[in-house]
Parts: sequence; structure tokens; C-alpha cells
Amino acid sequence: MAIDKNLFIHGGNPNAAPNNLANKGLQYVEFYHLPSKLSVAFKAYMKNFQDLFSSQWNAEGVYGRMDPIPTFKRTTRKISFTISILAANKKEAIDNLTGVQAIIQMLYPTYNVSGDDPSTIGGSPLFKILFMNWVLQAEHDHGTAEDSGLLGYLDGFSYVPEMDQAGFFQEGAKLYPKQITADLGFNVVHEHPLGWQESNDSIIARTNKFPYGEKVTDSPSSPTKQTKTSDKVLAAKNREITEPKTKK
Repeated sequence: MAIDKNLFIHGGNPNAAPNNLANKGLQYVEFYHLPSKLSVAFKAYMKNFQDLFSSQWNAEGVYGRMDPIPTFKRTTRKISFTISILAANKKEAIDNLTGVQAIIQMLYPTYNVSGDDPSTIGGSPLFKILFMNWVLQAEHDHGTAEDSGLLGYLDGFSYVPEMDQAGFFQEGAKLYPKQITADLGFNVVHEHPLGWQESNDSIIARTNKFPYGEKVTDSPSSPTKQTKTSDKVLAAKNREITEPKTKK
């Protein structure tokens, strides 16, 4: 299911500031559920965002050696963020709660219902998530989560309706929050090569624009001008720290 350019039109005005930022500024978070091929998107009112890269080492102690011998194992990536999901009217509140409900349903696996045992798991609840260049598959332009989102799995999803100040819209016995806080953790499964490799007597990044879409190297043998400039600035700062200033 593709994202329509005028996806956010609640309030009757797609050019209202929040809708405009989502529709034209692409400031939205999209969740794509691989088993069902369904998408859910919310305007991106980000409250917190953390992109955690954790390197794991096996440190082996050797008799008589003060420092252990480290052996690298892996580097994992987990993205955690909190978003506020706001509703300008009852229609948007209903859509927001429906979207939250869809994501909660998507946390469960796909089951095989044929045969004697209908509870056999047939597929895992994998997602692709897209948020501008912060949550984007490397070497891809911004598109839909299906095409350019990061692949991974959620280790949980927290739904917290604002009870005190924002209030609710009511329809019969149903309450639709005007504001929802959603908190989640997303474990990334990278679909592209990571790390570094030799090329033309140089060491280059295997995926140049990982993880936020900026180039590290222009070619296998030439670092970017930005990197060279940064190296010069860093070297100058190091000289300022290590070299004593001469009196004039």
C-alpha cells in the first residue's frame, strides 16, 4: 500500500502547517508490515530519538598479561523513539487509534491454519520503518517504507493516551484520544553490507552512505573533501592542545 502525497488532510486543509510538514516536508513515520503488506503512517512529532550501535567483544584473559586479548564479535543496531500522535478532530483521532491498533496487531506472527495444528507459526512479524534520513535504508532515496525503509523487528510497542490535558473525543461508548504517546524499540536487520574493505590500496566503506545518507568516500581511492577538511581541523586542534604556545 503506497503512501499518497496527500495522506494527511485532516481538518479539511492539507496545507495546514502539521499536514504540510508531513505531505511536502516528508516529516512522517511510516511502518510497513511485511506479512500483510499494510502500511501505517503518523505525522512525526518526535519527542525522543536514539540510534544505538552496540559493539560486542570477547575479551580473553591470558596469564601474565595485564590486558585481555579482545576478539571482535559483532555490532548491532537498535533504534528507539517516542512520538506524540495528535488529532485535530474526531476523524483524525479515529484514524490515529486505528493505526495504533494495526501496529499492535502486527506485533503477532503469521500462523498456518491448515492441517491438524492451526497454531504453527508460519512467519515472523517483520517491519520496515521509514523516517526521513534517520531511519532509511542506505544507498536509497526517500520513498515508501516498503521500498526504502529499514528492515527489522519491534521488541515492543507502548500505547499511552494523554489523560489529563488533551482529553478525548467520544462516540457512544468509544473514546478516541486527542493525543497518544507511542514508545517503541526497533532492532535493525541490515540488508546491505557493513564494515570496510580493501579497494585499490585503500580501505573504503562497503556501504558509502550508511547510516544517514551522507558520503564518506567519493571513490574507492579518494576521500571526500569534507573528510579531508575535517582531518585538517582535527589535526590543528590536536596541535593546539599538545604544543605549548610561544610567548611573543
